[in-house]
Amino acid sequence: MPFLYFFYMDNRKKAVVYLLPFVIALAARLQNSAGVFSLMLPQGYDPYYHMRLVEIIVNSGHRPPFDYYLNYPYGLPIGWLPLFDYILATPGLLIGFEASKAFALIFPVLIGLLILIIIYKIAIMEFKNEYVAIAAILIGSITPVLVHISLAGYADYHSWNVFLFLLALYSYVRWVKNREILYLVLSSASLTLLAFSWLGAPIYSAIVAIIAIHEIVRLKDKLLAIYSAAIFIPPAISFIIKPELALLYVALAAIIAPVYLIISLNKDRYLYYYFSALVLALILVYFLPGQNIFKQGINYVLGFGPFLPTITEAKSLQVFSIVYHVGIFVTILVVLALEVAFMDENRWLALWFCVAFVLSLMQFRFVEVFAPPVVILAAYGACKLFQKCGYRVWSEDEEDSERIIKRRKQKKKSKKVEAGMQLKDYLFVSGFFAIILLPSAVFAFESFTMSDDWYNALTWLKDNTPATSYYLDPTKKPEYSVLSWWDYGNWIIYVAKRPVVCNNFQAGAIDAAKFFTAKNEEQALKIAKKRKVRYIITDEQMGMANETISGKFRAIMEIAGYNAYLMNFSELMDYYNVSMFYKLHWENAENLKHFKLVKDFGKVKIFEVKT
Repeated sequence: MPFLYFFYMDNRKKAVVYLLPFVIALAARLQNSAGVFSLMLPQGYDPYYHMRLVEIIVNSGHRPPFDYYLNYPYGLPIGWLPLFDYILATPGLLIGFEASKAFALIFPVLIGLLILIIIYKIAIMEFKNEYVAIAAILIGSITPVLVHISLAGYADYHSWNVFLFLLALYSYVRWVKNREILYLVLSSASLTLLAFSWLGAPIYSAIVAIIAIHEIVRLKDKLLAIYSAAIFIPPAISFIIKPELALLYVALAAIIAPVYLIISLNKDRYLYYYFSALVLALILVYFLPGQNIFKQGINYVLGFGPFLPTITEAKSLQVFSIVYHVGIFVTILVVLALEVAFMDENRWLALWFCVAFVLSLMQFRFVEVFAPPVVILAAYGACKLFQKCGYRVWSEDEEDSERIIKRRKQKKKSKKVEAGMQLKDYLFVSGFFAIILLPSAVFAFESFTMSDDWYNALTWLKDNTPATSYYLDPTKKPEYSVLSWWDYGNWIIYVAKRPVVCNNFQAGAIDAAKFFTAKNEEQALKIAKKRKVRYIITDEQMGMANETISGKFRAIMEIAGYNAYLMNFSELMDYYNVSMFYKLHWENAENLKHFKLVKDFGKVKIFEVKT
């Protein structure tokens, strides 16, 4: 791989080098397309509620602030911010809901490809080397977490949020380097769009703020401090939909602005005083009596709450899961790039890597912003390895002096390739990336979420039970509800068009958990009457396998108030075998007076409440 060979390739070869990673990326993100496009249904769980909101927007012209189809019969305010739903609804508003359904299935794939383009741009900006940038696209094309958030049909805001964050960060750093005002505006605009898309937007904005402070201190640039603080002012217009959210953006601007004055004093110790005082102030605000937006945000990041520990993406200290989802061998390649990452101009990249890693340890969901710096640094590490193997990835004048001295001391001669890449070189490079990315390809695999049993059960429920009112006007209360575990609530609402006791927002989860863990029928019936439940849906996965104790039942017990994870195997099985779930799903309600099995779909069963 001689240096500059890339630039002398004919157009066809160059096109292949560029297009191949995108072809791989597209194939990975369309892996579940058979299920998604045949049923025209989303992937995952939360996307089903996004599509419910889109359906209402398209049919009524507005998004409801409250939904009685959730947490029945009490209903629930809709906490999600509106921009993402309106984006998905736009085609439907123009030509009908079917257009929005189709658009929602391909939109995450398109955003996933845009994420790769920004990763490419960041790699070029930092390392000014096409090989590193193309390697970054190739690694990112199959990075598990980046694939999962941009799968066909995964109409959730994760990929959209990551795209806006990356665009904001790239634009800001590009502005710092070149001082082109367009990039400063683009960074602020991206943060503003993010502020209207996701309640957790200030978390990702804080990463940009931390990097901004680092660059201000590194360059000792007072003007940089003023402009950096200014990019967080436009996102504060989010006060029109969420006033307390706007306060966090004002706070970020207020934290950055004083750095201007401290730099003017030209005394570094004042910076330490300032940041120490800032940490103490945040601790004080957190421990003030009552609730405030800062405390809620910190609790969210730290994963504090009754339900968060039971949610996979909200679990903390998932080190192995983090490594699997960014790539096992890819993570190893990052080690080869640590030296260059901590160089002066690249240190912001190392800072991003460290902050995102800490966030990922706090909650696994944040691995989505940890993956991009891993991909970029791993690409550099791979190219560095090729250089050590004798391939000319960098010309000598591109290498830093320390690397040149080391290479000369080692007296290693680079391979000379007269005309370009030979067959053995192609095989070596291809084999290397195939080995490196094989574990990533395995973990990137994800089948269509909704099983045939579930789809058949929900369509049967929709067609063979009394329809409920106000599906498209959920500010009014419908007639009855369906009870299942929260994972399946959004499916029931969107596909079967029925209200639920609980969904992925966790409201109503305690009553649902107490119902399924109840030891006697009367206790369960009391909950069913309270929630006006007419039908119950159970899934085999809600139970507990005898040998492995796998399944959801222990988490259900925890939410119901039991210390299930402190029970031994015998205690768990004794409890499980007399639970309401067991009597329904495994005994088919044969010994129950008020519950009747009405339809069996294999792993999914539907019961009717008889009062």
